[in-house]
Amino acid sequence: MPYHDVLAGLRALFLEKPQARAQWGALLQRRAPGLSPAEREALLAIPEDRLDVYVNLVRDNQAAMLRFVAPTTLEALVKFCGVTEAEVARATLVESPRRTSRLRELAARLVEHLAGPGASWVAACPPILDLARLEQVQTEVFYAPDDEGALSPPAFAERVAVGTLDDVLALLWTPSASLHTFESEHDVLAWRTQRYASGTLPPPPPRLSEPVEVVCARDPATLQGEWHRLEPRVLDLVRPDTPGGTVEDLAVGWVEATGSYGEDPATAGRFVDALAAFVRSGVIAVRPAR
Repeated sequence: MPYHDVLAGLRALFLEKPQARAQWGALLQRRAPGLSPAEREALLAIPEDRLDVYVNLVRDNQAAMLRFVAPTTLEALVKFCGVTEAEVARATLVESPRRTSRLRELAARLVEHLAGPGASWVAACPPILDLARLEQVQTEVFYAPDDEGALSPPAFAERVAVGTLDDVLALLWTPSASLHTFESEHDVLAWRTQRYASGTLPPPPPRLSEPVEVVCARDPATLQGEWHRLEPRVLDLVRPDTPGGTVEDLAVGWVEATGSYGEDPATAGRFVDALAAFVRSGVIAVRPAR
C-alpha cells in the first residue's frame, strides 16, 4: 500500500511521541520499519511545535470522549491514581485502541485497559474498575434499542385511569430492552451519586462484605440511563432475561416477593403504583394485549 509506512510513522509520532526528540528515530524503527531513508528523514525533520499540534489534538479528543462516556472514572483516575487526563488518553490510545469510532467501544476499551495494562491504577484505587464498569453499563443503556409498541408512561397512565383493574392485569409486559443489571464489590453507585450531590468526589469506598446489585434503564422522559435499587426478590421478577407475560402474572409474583396479602383491597392499589413506577422509570415495557 503506497505510503503505508509513512502513515504508520505519523501515527506512531501522534500517539507515542517521546519527550526527547533524540528518541524519535527509535520509535519509527519500531513502528514503521519499512520507511525508506528519505521518508524517515522527512518525518524526523518535522518541526516539533507543528507535530505537537496534532499530538495534542488526538489526545485532547480522546480525553474529551472519555469525559463523555466515563466522566467519574476519569475524574477518579486523576484524583486518586496520580495520572493526568492526557496520560490516561495516551495510554488508552496506545495500549487499548479502538477498532471503531463507537463510544460504546470506547467505554468497553477503558474497562479492558483497567483490567489489563492499567492494572497499576486499579491497585492504587481498587474501586476504579467497578466504577468504569458502572459507567460502561450506563453507556450501553443509552444506546440500547427502543421498546417497539410499548405504551409511553402517559399512555399507560391513561389506560389505568379509564380502564378497570382487569383491563390493567390483561396488559402484557417485558423487561425493557435497555434494562441492565450491575453487580460490584464496591458500592460505586453511591460513590458516584455522592460526587454529583456534593460537587466533589469523596474518598473511594471500601470493599463490601458481599456484592451489591443494582439496575439501570433508559428513562422514557429524559432518554438517559438511570440507576435503581430494587429489593432482591423484586429485582428477580424483572431481570433482563425474564420472558415477561401478562401484568397479572407480574402481580402474582410481586405479591409473593413483597410479602403482601393478596386479599387485602389495598394491595391492588399498591401493586398498580409499583407497576406505574416501573413504567415511568423504563424498567419494564407494557404493551396492549394482542
